[in-house]
Amino acid sequence: MVRDFLHFLNMVSNFSGTGHFERRISFGYDADLSQVRAEFDGEILRVIVPRRTPALTWYGEACE
Repeated sequence: MVRDFLHFLNMVSNFSGTGHFERRISFGYDADLSQVRAEFDGEILRVIVPRRTPALTWYGEACE
């Protein structure tokens, strides 16, 4: 089974020193990583990963 990963890396340098933040998050088969959005308000990082829409397949006779 193939899994998709999103890797976050942040290096911070400020008056109190340096910091490091790193996360690797795995997603299921239905994650659409080509449409990832991220929003940062100065305090909170919000990452939106939409799901892929499954293709609709119909096996049967048409009803009229």
